[in-house]
Formats: sequence, C-alpha cells, structure tokens
Amino acid sequence: MIDDFAHEFWKDRARATTSSIRWTDEQMLAVDVALLDSLTEPGSTLLDLGCGTGDLFLALLDKFSHVTAVDMIPEFLERIPEDPRITTVVSELTSYRPDGPSDVATLFGVVTHLTPEQEAATYRLLRDAAPDGLVVVKNQCGRDDDVEVDAWSEAFGRRYVGRYPQVDRQAERLREVFGSVEVVRYPEELNRWENSLHAAFVCR
Repeated sequence: MIDDFAHEFWKDRARATTSSIRWTDEQMLAVDVALLDSLTEPGSTLLDLGCGTGDLFLALLDKFSHVTAVDMIPEFLERIPEDPRITTVVSELTSYRPDGPSDVATLFGVVTHLTPEQEAATYRLLRDAAPDGLVVVKNQCGRDDDVEVDAWSEAFGRRYVGRYPQVDRQAERLREVFGSVEVVRYPEELNRWENSLHAAFVCR
C-alpha cells in the first residue's frame, strides 16, 4: 500500500545523516522557493503541510510573520532551527486540524505518497486552513495518464512506490474544492522522465 510505504520510506530518510532529506536537487528547490516568494505577501502566515525539514519555508522565513510546520516524522521537525516565528506540529496530514486560519497553505511533494482518498481529504483540509487565502499544491504529475510506480530505485537504493496523478485531472479535483486553480508547469529541464512532469497548482 502506498501509505504504508510512505511511512517506512520517510522514517528511513529521517535516519539519514545529511543535513537535508529532500530528494530533489537545489535547482528544483530554487524554483519552488521562487514560486512561493512570487505568490506571497510580506507578513503572511504560512501553514506548511508535510514540511520535512523546512527547506522551503526556511528560505523565505523573513517574509512570514509566523509558520506552522506540520510533519508526521518528529525527527524531521527536530532539524528545524528554533525560532519564535515557527511552530512545529507532529501529525498525520489526514488527522491534522489547524488552530486557526492561515494566509497561505502549502503541500509540496506530498500528493505522490497519498491515496486518492487521502488526497481529496487533504485538499479539503487545506481549504479550511486558508479559507480566505492562498493554497499551493506542488508535486510530480503524469503527463497523459496517472503514473503509478512500484519498482527498484537506483537513486534511493531501495524499492520505491509513488503515485503521480495526471496533471489535468489533478487540477479538476482541486477545482471541486477551490474556486480558482492555476496550473504552473515547471521548466522541462527539471523533468527526468518522459511520462511525468513537475507542476504547481495555485488555488484560491
């Protein structure tokens, strides 16, 4: 099962000795950061679901008045520097309930490891977390069809399981929850596989 694999995979990543557990490279992170920077106003509050070690929001921390960083792996959150502007919360995505509204909510690289039912529930959670604000969902997507992977990965040195929703169908599922959804396709040089691409969904 994809959700069982995700728990095992990320717990293994948490035991890594490197400073970051991201599997995407610095070029991808730079595009992620630039996109979020272009969409947010100074002084905004941010909810980052599935934040990992916080690489995304830490690059823009001075822009936010407060960040709520949520992840199911406590070891990831322990790597985030202590800062009065950051609140860390250990929680599964589908059971997390925000204390109050945020101006911006993000879900980067997480849909890949959610079942379709979890994906739909998480979109509703994001809508409720930022009811009058901005939601940005970013992940790898199938180009023409959904792509499901369950194979040995040379990059990770282990079995890898992932689900890449077809990009247009993912946008339509988001439009069932949000009034406006803009699809931002990432530069082609960042796409390693012919049948998939990286895209962000800017939801309002």
